[in-house]
Parts: sequence; structure tokens; C-alpha cells
Amino acid sequence: MSTIIIYAHPNTRSLNYAILENVIKGLNDANQKFEVVDLYEEKFDPVLVIDDQHKRRDMINAPYTEKYRKQIQQDDI
Repeated sequence: MSTIIIYAHPNTRSLNYAILENVIKGLNDANQKFEVVDLYEEKFDPVLVIDDQHKRRDMINAPYTEKYRKQIQQDDI
């Protein structure tokens, strides 16, 4: 089984980061395969633009999210 953790928080001293560390520790202790995707570290732009050129129905083919779609499809959880 493989797990992907999608994390998005700018502060490594936050409660969110502490939770991430505990999840990672638990997965390591259970000898589970996992991958962490840190959207802040990757400078992911979360702004959704929908206009005449960017249709909602075309989001599935957006090149800037292709990497993330592939990662999610490859993991079990």
C-alpha cells in the first residue's frame, strides 16, 4: 500500500506541521510506503481562474496540475 500526504502550510512550527510529523512517524513505525507533497515548498499556486480562456470543464487537462494528478492516481490512499 502507498499513501500520499498532501500538505499545505507555511509554518514549520505550526500545529499542522506537528500533525504531519506524527503522521510520518506513524507511517514509518508501521513500515508503510508514503510520499509527502508540500505545496508551499513547491510554490503551488492555488488560485483557480475561470474565464473565457479557462473553462471549469478543462481543469482536468490543466498542465500545471498534471504532476499532482499522476501522483494521486498512483497511490492507494
